[in-house]
Formats: sequence, structure tokens, C-alpha cells
Amino acid sequence: MTKISDTVRERIKENRRVIGRLVSHFDRHYRTIQFWIEKNDAMLTTPDAVRIISEETGLNPSDILEESEPSKVEG
Repeated sequence: MTKISDTVRERIKENRRVIGRLVSHFDRHYRTIQFWIEKNDAMLTTPDAVRIISEETGLNPSDILEESEPSKVEG
């Protein structure tokens, strides 16, 4: 599963320009975007979200995303 790296999440958590652009693009409330960042929601891995984060931070998309290990379900 792909997710936003923890370093990038910390960097954008208080970045009003990134959050504002995500609010506008996804037509969601500011708190929703903050929730996505806090929970590392998959919406942040969409091409548009990665593009916005890249444009506002100067990071390459390959530096924004990372692969995470799938959750193991006991059962």
C-alpha cells in the first residue's frame, strides 16, 4: 500500500498553502484535510494530491510517497 511519508506529513501538517489548495481541489473542509494528514488517508496519494504537495513543497513525487507493509489481519 502506498502512503505519504511521515516526514512529508509533518512538513505539510501546518502548511496553509498546501492545505488550502487541497481544500479547494477536493471541495472539502479544512478539518477534513487535516484529518487526512493525521490519519495518512489514501486520498493524499491520489495523483492530484501528490501534484499539489509537490508544487507547494518543491519535493519530487518519489520523495512524497512510500510503500507501507500491508496490515496483517489475524483470523
